Amino acid sequence: MEIIIVQKQKSNLTFILSRLGREIYEAFYKNYTIKQWGLHPAKLPKEIVGRVPLRFNKDDRYVNEKIQVMPKKGFTSMFKNMINNKNITVSLNTDFKKIKNLVKPKLFTIYTGCPDEYFDYKFGKLDWRSLKFSFKNYKKKYLQDCVQYNFPNEKNYTRSVEIKHVTKQRSNFTVISREYPTSKGDPYYPINTKDNIDKFNKYKKLILKEEKKKVFFEGRLATYRYLNTDQVIERALLLYKKLKKILDDLK
Repeated sequence: MEIIIVQKQKSNLTFILSRLGREIYEAFYKNYTIKQWGLHPAKLPKEIVGRVPLRFNKDDRYVNEKIQVMPKKGFTSMFKNMINNKNITVSLNTDFKKIKNLVKPKLFTIYTGCPDEYFDYKFGKLDWRSLKFSFKNYKKKYLQDCVQYNFPNEKNYTRSVEIKHVTKQRSNFTVISREYPTSKGDPYYPINTKDNIDKFNKYKKLILKEEKKKVFFEGRLATYRYLNTDQVIERALLLYKKLKKILDDLK
């Protein structure tokens, strides 16, 4: 007699409950996720609901990477150094669509904006989550005991951040930023539901055609992926190697 066992795939909610347990899920994760994403955890993909790191030690850092650093003088200084070149021109407050036909790249175009906007929303708009930041100064060396407090249930903001814990400035003043999730504003977080992924896959076919025209899509917005800073840097370096190889092959 042949016995066939069919294992039903875990739902997203079952997946997160299997990692956190009901108590932590109800006390922290559920309402925080609804506030942050505007969706119930059951409607989000596992790539998002599975981002919560779990530890059974005293390591209080958010991510598990062995090496965790930031630029010595901050990201603003780093970006200034990156564009401090006579061959680089920066245009702020400029709509790419308005200059798209005016710019004639000699080699490549690297597009880091939203793919649906690039293709004039041919397959409809992709959904994004944004944030509004509120900053307040305090005449104290520190206001919080650590860099970040999360507010899963109370308050209408998700977290309160005192970045001074990271940057280590010496001052009798400190700044607190509070983050308010919103569906309006600049696109920050791709909402990778099945409908949005299906829509993006249609745009992806157009993106591959654009690559033949030497237009390359990269970054969190252009690839419609939830990428951390280290992942973005790594992908940028890989794209550089790819473009360099194309140039080398032309020589």
